[in-house]
Amino acid sequence: MACRIFLTGCLSILVLMAGLTVATAQQQVSPDAGQLAQGNNGFAFDLYAQLSHEGGNLFFSPYSISNALAMTYAGARGKTADDMAKVLKFPFPGERLHPAFATLTKELDRNGQERKYQLNIANRLWGQKDYGFLPDFLQLSKDAYGAGLEELDFRQATEQSREAINAWVDKKTQGKIKDLLPAGSLASDTRLVLTNAIYFKANWQEAFPAQATAKEEFKLAGGQKAKVDMMHQQEMLKFLETDDFQVLDLPYQQRELSMVVVLPRKDDGLPAVEKKLSAQNLKKWLDDMKVYQVKVSMPNKFHIP
Repeated sequence: MACRIFLTGCLSILVLMAGLTVATAQQQVSPDAGQLAQGNNGFAFDLYAQLSHEGGNLFFSPYSISNALAMTYAGARGKTADDMAKVLKFPFPGERLHPAFATLTKELDRNGQERKYQLNIANRLWGQKDYGFLPDFLQLSKDAYGAGLEELDFRQATEQSREAINAWVDKKTQGKIKDLLPAGSLASDTRLVLTNAIYFKANWQEAFPAQATAKEEFKLAGGQKAKVDMMHQQEMLKFLETDDFQVLDLPYQQRELSMVVVLPRKDDGLPAVEKKLSAQNLKKWLDDMKVYQVKVSMPNKFHIP
């Protein structure tokens, strides 16, 4: 069988990390959850197109943003609701959307079944105590998003409220996010804060041998070079190669989730590849992938400052 070489130490690796919506589209899910995942993919690439202009490293979770704003959407009406639905690419109205989010979250959680990886999704509402939030809104947030309301006193204890929210996020992300809300980010007139936290940890389906990791040269976006720990393996993997880029699907344990890596063929090829990124193209690339014996070389850590 032909062997495809996944380029080593190239300047820019675009990583579609822990592909929540990508993985969902590949699994057997309910029709509404599948449509919601596809819409979220569209929103993800629209947002990526905006954020990528800022330069530097970029790491974000479009599912977290969509999930949190869907709770906000539950309380929106009129033009505000219409605009939110358009930008977030919600495929159907609220009475069908919110149950779809609940279903998607349960299916990502495998309905509580045992699994060999950690994927935790948590939502919470933080409201000014005695503010009088509508009971229907609170009930919907709890039923569809598992987001109970915790009352805080933003008026009189603003910083203590911020610290309470940060402590919850710290716990839900296993200590990975310690200061979601920096000092001074809340004010005494704050009335409601919505938070979403996702924690993901998994082993590769096929482990990279520790003895195959070594310091090697890695090209950076600005043309500089750095010595980093590069890990290596040779496995039967899904792979796609074009004149402009390579796509590799690296499965995590149980093969339910994977990391999709898009690698430009040229050192300065990232902007051209970014222009081709869309939900439709990603689906096509995944559909066109075939299994080859692939030599993989990649950094063993992605540092996002």
